[in-house]
Amino acid sequence: MSSASCATDDLEYRKTDRMKRHPYGKILHMAAVIMTASILTGCVHTGSMNEADFVSTISDVSLTVGGKECLKYDSRIHQIAYDNGKRQFRVMDDDLDNYFVITLDRIPQNVGETVSATLVYTTEDDIISIRADFTLSRYTDGKLWLWNGGNHTGVVVEELH
Repeated sequence: MSSASCATDDLEYRKTDRMKRHPYGKILHMAAVIMTASILTGCVHTGSMNEADFVSTISDVSLTVGGKECLKYDSRIHQIAYDNGKRQFRVMDDDLDNYFVITLDRIPQNVGETVSATLVYTTEDDIISIRADFTLSRYTDGKLWLWNGGNHTGVVVEELH
């Protein structure tokens, strides 16, 4: 065994031993684990947003998952694109690290209409892809509010001409 690995093993032992001796060591460790898990979940949130909340509280081009706004379009740091032929809406940051893309089977024409779509979006550490039905919950001035109640997912996109 090399001395480098012994030093690492010894360091791990001392850290664990210190936590055992500190009266709040286990509690602090558990709190750190819970906070890390919360940060890594990215867009997944257990909020109870429903369709009415989504339509009334979200006004900008954005992606909302589980009641948490995951990505909101900001012209200073994001690009937005719409491909009418593919029925595809894209919002991404300039580094392409954070984005969402929704591709609709067809463009819904009337509020209440349901359309199948593929939604791809990034979280802190993953790329999520879902295939789901979305309801056109609102349509105003070329903006579409699309809602999926099963996943509590809302997407606001804009038709660009």
